Amino acid sequence: MNDAIRGSAETIATALQSAGYESPVLIVADTATITRHAPAWARSFAAIDWKHRVRQSEGPADSRETESLATELASLGARTLVATGDAATLAAAHAAASRTETPCVVLSPP
Repeated sequence: MNDAIRGSAETIATALQSAGYESPVLIVADTATITRHAPAWARSFAAIDWKHRVRQSEGPADSRETESLATELASLGARTLVATGDAATLAAAHAAASRTETPCVVLSPP
């Protein structure tokens, strides 16, 4: 499943929960997006007691990056993958989610 959620960094966890997604969550983002939003993501997930991890990815969306993301999804036991950022990051996340059959959500800013 590949859905899109529009929302702020402060409300991501409740938006995911309301849409029926489950914890733990792996967020895949480019460096600029992580720099801007990681503290707010941490507060959002803590507020509903959900486990999450943030992973930097700046592409390319090649087999090595896909494998690395798939390994991290398995290591975390992730039930949801959230992708946000540049095109390479989104492509790599979609490929890894498809490979591992993990629901993938694209986070779009409001």
